[in-house]
Amino acid sequence: ITSATNDEITNLFSRLQMGVSLNPAELRNAILKPLRHAIDAMALTHPFFDECKIAEPRYRRQDFVCHLFAMAAYQGTKDIKAPNLKAMVLEFGADQAAKVASFTHKVYDALKILGQINESMSYRITQKWLFVDIGWMIMQLQKAGRDIDVEELAEKIKDFEVLRKKYSRHPEELIDNEVANEKLLNRRLYEYMIAFRAQGGTHANLKIRNVSLLADCR
Repeated sequence: ITSATNDEITNLFSRLQMGVSLNPAELRNAILKPLRHAIDAMALTHPFFDECKIAEPRYRRQDFVCHLFAMAAYQGTKDIKAPNLKAMVLEFGADQAAKVASFTHKVYDALKILGQINESMSYRITQKWLFVDIGWMIMQLQKAGRDIDVEELAEKIKDFEVLRKKYSRHPEELIDNEVANEKLLNRRLYEYMIAFRAQGGTHANLKIRNVSLLADCR
């Protein structure tokens, strides 16, 4: 090791001694490709991360950003689980610089709005799939040329989150409610929560959550 802080050396030493494996985000960070550098730079320099409560250790912020790059690249048509994200970083090499620049622009702009929403929500956006779902929705609205009322959108997301957390243990209670004017909202929220619980990175579950969130936040 020729250049590192004492903390980095100590961390490396302890992990080697304890046999701690690299996580997927750390493994991706070791791939020296243009997209990896764009992801790392975004996680290190975007104003969104100045105040957010997403933890820094073990490239967690890079992991969140990488998922948004995948949404910009594939727009929900592919799974974005760890093997898929690694393949994406490898796919967009030096010959794909224009595409990497396009993805970077989209993610940067989406994070600007997401940061304003996060501030309005007292920085409660810390769950990865919520970060991804809202970020992708923002990218879709921006692509469609829609003006985004940040305060209004934040209020709708807050209401959505209150209900999601209220029924997180027993989402089936949502569809047991027969009140007519709540039925459609409850069904969408139920579908969102089931797609949120497991296999959140499959394109099928990403699409289910996207449809639900767009409908409730329009």
